[in-house]
Amino acid sequence: MKKDPLKINISEFDEKRFGIRTAHAANITQENLGEVMDFCKANQVVFLVARCVTSEILAVHSMQRNGFLLMDTIMRFSVDVVNMYEAPGVDILPVRPVQPGEEDAVRALARETFRGYRGHYHEDVRLDPEKCDGIYASLAYEACVNNEETSIVHVCKIDGEIVGFDIQKTPSPGIGKGVLTAIAPSAQKRGVGLSFVQPKKDWFRSKGVTVTFSGINITNIPSQKLLIVQNYLPYDSIYTFHKWFD
Repeated sequence: MKKDPLKINISEFDEKRFGIRTAHAANITQENLGEVMDFCKANQVVFLVARCVTSEILAVHSMQRNGFLLMDTIMRFSVDVVNMYEAPGVDILPVRPVQPGEEDAVRALARETFRGYRGHYHEDVRLDPEKCDGIYASLAYEACVNNEETSIVHVCKIDGEIVGFDIQKTPSPGIGKGVLTAIAPSAQKRGVGLSFVQPKKDWFRSKGVTVTFSGINITNIPSQKLLIVQNYLPYDSIYTFHKWFD
């Protein structure tokens, strides 16, 4: 199987959040780990977020020997857009694209929903938990205000209040990616998640997307179940490591 090329970059988003020189690296293998370390040294990186597919065991062992710590495991699911499925018998709630002036409400919902979420940032004891909470809120807010052609933010309202949002994007032609979805605790089990299916399916079709992917923390069973209901199937899995160079 052909391996995806190494991706490595300085993360301005994380530097702004944590105030430290940060890099992200993806698709790490045993063969390119040295290149990752050289990049971090050349760019005076203090904090590295490093990802590899779980089949890269030799890379995992090398990273562990070099002080990398495992923070989470992501299950990645995929589905052909034409096969995305809505469960029958569910009352579909009204969903539409976010409108100007609603970005603060979306940000507040993200902050509430992801407070203390056990993602890789929160699992690192060296990172400020309050700043980690703010990451998801910032991602949601920026998705609302950037208004890019390659992304969409759908919102769901109940009694005039935004109780859920769903962010999707097209990182490359024909490919979709789930970015972030949140449902208020008060709106759980009311069909909010399934109400996003048809709108995102329609948007993907308008963008020529044929297959879409979504990554879920391996411990987040409810979100995995929601994807399976929509006909998503497991595609691969990814480890997230952190490495501190100070």
